[in-house]
Amino acid sequence: MAAAAASSHRTDHPSTHPSDPSKPRFFGRPILHCHLPCAFLSKAITAGLIHTHQVLAFTDAANLSAAKKSTLGSLEVATAIWREADRWRKILDRIADGQGAGHPSLTPNPFQPPPPAGISIGNGLSACAVMPGKTALALLDEGRDKTPILTFVQKLDDLLGGGVCLGEGLLEIVGCPGTGKTQIGMQLCTNVQIPVAFGGLGKQAVYIDTEGSFMVERFSQMGRALLDHLNILATHQPQSASHRQRSLNALDDVSLRSLMDGVYLMRVFDSLELQAAVQQLGHFLTQHPKVGLIVIDSISFPFRHSYTANMAERSMTLRQMATQLETCAKKHDLAVVVMNQVTTKLSQEGNARLVPALGDTWSHIPTQRLFLDWERRSARGQLMEGGPELLSAPSPNATLEDVPRVAKLLKSNKRRTGRALFRICNDGVRDLPLAEDTQMEDDTQGGARGSRGALPQQSFVSESLDQMPRPFQN
Repeated sequence: MAAAAASSHRTDHPSTHPSDPSKPRFFGRPILHCHLPCAFLSKAITAGLIHTHQVLAFTDAANLSAAKKSTLGSLEVATAIWREADRWRKILDRIADGQGAGHPSLTPNPFQPPPPAGISIGNGLSACAVMPGKTALALLDEGRDKTPILTFVQKLDDLLGGGVCLGEGLLEIVGCPGTGKTQIGMQLCTNVQIPVAFGGLGKQAVYIDTEGSFMVERFSQMGRALLDHLNILATHQPQSASHRQRSLNALDDVSLRSLMDGVYLMRVFDSLELQAAVQQLGHFLTQHPKVGLIVIDSISFPFRHSYTANMAERSMTLRQMATQLETCAKKHDLAVVVMNQVTTKLSQEGNARLVPALGDTWSHIPTQRLFLDWERRSARGQLMEGGPELLSAPSPNATLEDVPRVAKLLKSNKRRTGRALFRICNDGVRDLPLAEDTQMEDDTQGGARGSRGALPQQSFVSESLDQMPRPFQN
């Protein structure tokens, strides 16, 4: 439909290319990057500078609704619109390179009126609203008043500053398959719904699944464990009579059905669908103000398996998506957690090491980065190299509950780097048993050598982490 409309007559007002005045530059490009407000778009439509198909291609859901054109009601519609935007972006890139001359949809219309005063490509940015500033004291007070999302791992919460904080950019969780990325994501989706009477947020979550790893049965298992935990707190924890009554009343409003109803799952299959899902988040959050968490599992999978553009375009797309996610986090006061995979990188000496995927450009985007790994105690004969499925002879009947993990904070804008041990059990993500946790900390801190004086072995990921540059520590 958009192509037919474009071929019938010229829909853009030509301006001048910055490097060559003879080459046309089209109005659609600033809309894609600037997301101009609806008032500016309405004037542009009235003046004939842009047409409906351009609005569909280059604006977000809020502008569409305000311009009374259409509203993105489903992921399929958003994906179709984003595909059209991607097609127009390639056309505009060819125009900027001096190609595509003579195409009927790109021929300037001699009868097109000039833009009225106040509407032009040059001052398009001036039409955008400017966010008001805040003082440092106001930001400090806001941070104190915010309740973080607990992980149910005390040391991991302490490592993150009390838990996963809201409105503070992106938290990236990196790790090999099986280290617990999805488990932590689902655990956060349950914990964000803890009622306020129990010290929680009482909010909901959005889970964007790119790998098909979200399992409803596993999530319901975590939900039942959370309900049992809240029931114990309400009935057995020492507290005043009034507080106990508030806890019991809050417990009546929480059920397994409400926990599962509080997670909005978006299943996407390629990079364009992921971009469309992120694009419509602003409109979705306006309609669902109780959402306090966005999880993307994982952000690297579609870009590594279905993205055909070059690395520069991939970096630009990731940067745009990250900006939209950060805007959602700030505007709607929520937490954004993105999972990332690992890839092998060769050094100049030919040594291989595991590093987070998506390259160096992406590494500067998240404000915090957690690297997950298995905690191996090879010096004590507890585990063998190769992964958690290869357990040593002393514990042949061990299960995933007996395989400890470690989360290493490699990057943070406000916390020291460090490590925290945890386990994954039937109830979800939990602390290690106290005795085992203490013993493993002794092995890590004071036991640099094993019982026979041999250096304990490290996993391939741990060796890679030791070679990675660390951010400045306070």
